Amino acid sequence: MVSTRVMTSWLCESRLGWTSSEMFSNPPFISSLSLINYAHDPAFWQAVDLTNFVISNASHMSPIDIYFESFNKKVPLTKEEEEIIRPYLHEKKLRKKQFILQEGDVCKQVAFVAKGVLRKYFINDHGGEGITQFAIEGWTISDLYSFLTEEPSHFNIDAIEDSELVLFDKPSIEELYIKVPKLEIHARKQLTNAYIASERRVASMMGMSLEDRYEEINKLHPEIVQRVPQHMLASYMGLTPETLSRVRKRMSSK
Repeated sequence: MVSTRVMTSWLCESRLGWTSSEMFSNPPFISSLSLINYAHDPAFWQAVDLTNFVISNASHMSPIDIYFESFNKKVPLTKEEEEIIRPYLHEKKLRKKQFILQEGDVCKQVAFVAKGVLRKYFINDHGGEGITQFAIEGWTISDLYSFLTEEPSHFNIDAIEDSELVLFDKPSIEELYIKVPKLEIHARKQLTNAYIASERRVASMMGMSLEDRYEEINKLHPEIVQRVPQHMLASYMGLTPETLSRVRKRMSSK
């Protein structure tokens, strides 16, 4: 059974671009972390310079090095700052279908995806999946509400592909904001872009046809369309697989 809070969280994420935790938790901390619930939105990346998020030579780098490369594209760190941050980061490998969070557990970490694809979803009243987020290389994923309140999560997060992650927890983030202020600057810059994207998303969901919504996702992130099973993409768009199939068929016949 999906609680009202879960549905509220889903509606805030999918319709308004804001998470329920942003309405109930500590505002300064939220303002720095809210980006993790926006990064999955293709519109987010339309609002930022994509070249800042290109990760080069990833196959020859450790997950933590990939994290720093991605970070430095946006807010350059000194070597000394990297060395301060490094001990707080933890690498983790996930096999396909392996969880980093399951419903009922408290979310204790934020995950940066160095390699692979993850998804965040809830189980609805009919036993179906409602996907609220995908995270590919360079993106972050978590259940922000559970992470901040330390209440049990109503969401699951698992790997769609074999994946490599960089994990950091709440105490580490709070401590690092003091030790390395650039971390908060980086988060706030992303939050600004996320707000712009959330406004665009509301407009697109209210005024765009299903064909246009699918085309936008395919245009901005063809790798998601190619790598994510179609039934999962349909769930993310709020459609049945059959409806998405008809949308694709209509588009291919044009």
